[in-house]
Amino acid sequence: MILAYQVQFPVAVPAASALSALSYDGFYPGEGSYRWSRGRGRFVFHDPGPGVRGRVEVDLAGWRPRGHEPPRVVLEAAGVRAEARPSRQGETVTLPVVTGGAWRSDLVVSLESETFRPGPQDPRPLGARVQSARFVPDGPVLWPRRPPLGAPLVAAITVLLLAGTLLRLGSPPRRVRWVGIVLATGLGLAFALARPYAAWSSLPLLAVAVLFALVAGVRPVAVHAGAAAARASARAWLGAARAILGGRGVALMLAGVVAVAVAHRAQPVIDVDVGSGREAALARNLGPFDAAGGATFRQALRGAVLDLRDFGSGDWNVAVTAATDAEPRPRVLARAGGTDASTVLGETWTTAALSARAPWGWRAGLVLAFPEGSDGADLRIDRVRIQRGGSWPSARTVVLVLGAALLVGIAVGTAGLASTASLVTIGMILSAEALALGLDPVMTIPFAPTFCAIAAVGSALATVLAGAAAVARERGRAAVPPPAALAAAAVGFVAFFTTTAFPLYRGGHFGFHSQIAEQIWQGRFLLYYLPYPGSMLSRQAQWGDIIVPHPALFHTLVAPLSALGEPWFGLGVKLVLALWLAGIVLVAATLATAAGGPAAGAWTAMLAVGLVPFYQLLGLGHLMTILGCFAMAVAMGYLILRLDRLRRPGTWAAAVGLLAFCFLAYTAGLLFAAFTIAAALPFVLRADREAARVLAAAGLAAAVIAFLLYYVNWTWPFLSQSVPRILHGSGAPEGGGTPVLKRLLALPHKLNYSFGSALVPVLGLAGLARARTLRGWPLLAAWAAVLPVFCAADLFFNLLLKHHYFTAAPVAVGGGLLLSALARRGAAGRVSAGVLLGLALLLGLQTALDAALGRIP
Repeated sequence: MILAYQVQFPVAVPAASALSALSYDGFYPGEGSYRWSRGRGRFVFHDPGPGVRGRVEVDLAGWRPRGHEPPRVVLEAAGVRAEARPSRQGETVTLPVVTGGAWRSDLVVSLESETFRPGPQDPRPLGARVQSARFVPDGPVLWPRRPPLGAPLVAAITVLLLAGTLLRLGSPPRRVRWVGIVLATGLGLAFALARPYAAWSSLPLLAVAVLFALVAGVRPVAVHAGAAAARASARAWLGAARAILGGRGVALMLAGVVAVAVAHRAQPVIDVDVGSGREAALARNLGPFDAAGGATFRQALRGAVLDLRDFGSGDWNVAVTAATDAEPRPRVLARAGGTDASTVLGETWTTAALSARAPWGWRAGLVLAFPEGSDGADLRIDRVRIQRGGSWPSARTVVLVLGAALLVGIAVGTAGLASTASLVTIGMILSAEALALGLDPVMTIPFAPTFCAIAAVGSALATVLAGAAAVARERGRAAVPPPAALAAAAVGFVAFFTTTAFPLYRGGHFGFHSQIAEQIWQGRFLLYYLPYPGSMLSRQAQWGDIIVPHPALFHTLVAPLSALGEPWFGLGVKLVLALWLAGIVLVAATLATAAGGPAAGAWTAMLAVGLVPFYQLLGLGHLMTILGCFAMAVAMGYLILRLDRLRRPGTWAAAVGLLAFCFLAYTAGLLFAAFTIAAALPFVLRADREAARVLAAAGLAAAVIAFLLYYVNWTWPFLSQSVPRILHGSGAPEGGGTPVLKRLLALPHKLNYSFGSALVPVLGLAGLARARTLRGWPLLAAWAAVLPVFCAADLFFNLLLKHHYFTAAPVAVGGGLLLSALARRGAAGRVSAGVLLGLALLLGLQTALDAALGRIP
């Protein structure tokens, strides 16, 4: 650590970077490449070391509406103060500083600015627009410097705690010594090369070490199980990678390179419609989306560019269509590869062309700059058309495409399937990526890094699941999902995440719920917790403007992610949603495995991954419903599998906690879970009076917890205002009764809409008859009964298809049991089951594409 502080690199914190979430305080979330400050804000450069001379540079703009002068901005750091009135176009304000602090040497830069409010639609008090903050130390990178006292001491305690805990758990001293050396070296390199991240995470890492030591002292068995799972995970991942990277795998990778090259050259003309939103991943410093005269466009601000790197090498002919409100005069409209596109530009749309050579390399392509871009002038960019001659894809694109396919294939192998299944998966992913590159390179090429990262997370998820399953099998657990189910869950996670992360995804209510999460993080939790008259969550037009209490648990859980700013906040929420949906797949597979064996679990998992309701929920942006479905699936799955052990205090307490989580996750979850328990109790009572008693007690205890934590505030408004309107037929035509016949005739259409085909839920519910051997069969049957019972209730009150979504898991279980039974009837049965599964997956794929491409809602 002492050696690490002899290295001092400049630290840049762009407003749009992930590091800004750790360094910017008192700023609004990122908007493109900048953040607006409030009246007061600050930047923190974490622990650069005491006594370091350097300068702080802040890139900011004093944008104001026309007719208003720029704001007065005051920057202060380390006792040095600077005042400026930055222009609309922006400028860099510099402060000479010397860092201080013996224990910890954080450099805090405060920013104070005059504010304005844009208007009624945006009442925020906005200060200055900050693009980046930098700390640039004087002197060479490597030079004798004094470290702070805190960082080396915290690192030493962390290493010693971990080493001592491992020794207490019985690890060999030699192995512990190597672990300590690796950890100390890693910490030193992190502080030398990535100090802001390392300094920020040092205390959380120490907290983890302390927690690990405490858990090891209290529950050493759990720690040993975790270590065994980690070893099994590592073995599974390395084994899958070795199996794939053989002769067949290398041949498949070479075929992938050829496929990428062919797809790239199949699209020699690239048409970028600026202002349509399709260019968002390429644009830097372009203004808001606008349209006029049938054309979409965006204003080119200062430093505006289209980043067309990765779009291939070759001879480029670029045509740029633009206009301006200013008087016609010669302008350099665009610049790329050292060549300018000049024309006389006025109010009419005019096209200027340039030719440039894009060399092949890691990021083969060009950056198209707009030199005339300005925050003041109105330069409108409408369209960019690129014709590429003899073009080859960039090395980066090829690596990302192959890497994503390889990671998904490794995920399948890590789960425990044969290498042939992994290679088939790789071939399918490569084919899909090549097809996307050939059809729409403008959207696919910028998305390649994101998809590769999603594949990496999916591979990590498969690794964790494989380790956990291995330990569960060693301990003799009966209902462990088979390898095919684990692979399906990992691939499903990739599919769910990709659907929402694709640039054209609209998400329905996604923005609405994200906005509430941001407000909760900013301190407005009580606005959604208490029954305020204007609550956006609990008084909505589609419910006839009646009060229906909607807990803000989803928004509270994801609220901390809003500190990351965009786009990381959105991606973080989408990651959480994909994990919840993959969790539902695993619950369904576990129940089917318990009822019908490993084959049933495998069929169920594959069917669940392709169920239409999951992708429909993502497309509509019903994020609270996704949490509710996940919470109910986990709670019901636990009760079904542990019903005979519910008498044990630990099992009962866990059941109460999961049920309370279900009740608080979403009001529909409270309704459907309570119905499930109430409907199952008479049948459980007939078989086992004691089990019925503890089940009822668990449900009652969870209801009391949920009532005291949230519903106590909403019970009277709901009973006094909403229930009378519900009983009198809310949503009925004025002056008439509830249109029961019309809604009855619409029932098949609703099932077709929610499941892709009404046969899916019908056959799924019928297949649950094969799960009667389950000890918790009454609960599973009652859970499935939610669908027909509330379909009947839906004739009198519009439930917005919530009962369809909450019963997707039992439908998958029944469908998987049917497919498994069919597959056991010889070759013809296996083929028939495969065809039926393929048809169901096609329905899910179509819905996923509709959601990803913005066709839902």
